[in-house]
Amino acid sequence: MHRDDRTHLLLTGGTAVRRAAVARAFHDESPVRCGLLLCVDCSTDAGRLDEALACWLSVVRRDSPANPLRAAERGTLFLDHIDLLEPPMQRRLLAFARALGDGALALWAGRLTTGSAIALEGAVARGGFLPELFDCLDQVRISLAPASSENPA
Repeated sequence: MHRDDRTHLLLTGGTAVRRAAVARAFHDESPVRCGLLLCVDCSTDAGRLDEALACWLSVVRRDSPANPLRAAERGTLFLDHIDLLEPPMQRRLLAFARALGDGALALWAGRLTTGSAIALEGAVARGGFLPELFDCLDQVRISLAPASSENPA
């Protein structure tokens, strides 16, 4: 991956702190480094993310000052714990990611980075994660060491 690329980045494994540090490193070396890095923990803030995505996918509400994604529109949006999103939210995130790829959200010129403590292939196989969303987000994947091996006793 070239540093000037805005390809979706998927971080798997490791701890939430380690995934956020890797997301920060990619942000800092990317063409969107002058923008903000907005970190959203999908395990605790899925409702706010869902509302923000609904705003972006709505022509009427896209430019609402209340939309928290506006902060990342020229930076990086890092969504951690995406494996915990419910199917309706996964579908909305898929629509957003596809719109980014198609250029339909021309005003949102940032990078989408996602993270999960688990390998998403298993969640896809169990039916807990949309295969289409996995395929869309899995453009560049970085697998981090399991959390247990990061801090040996």
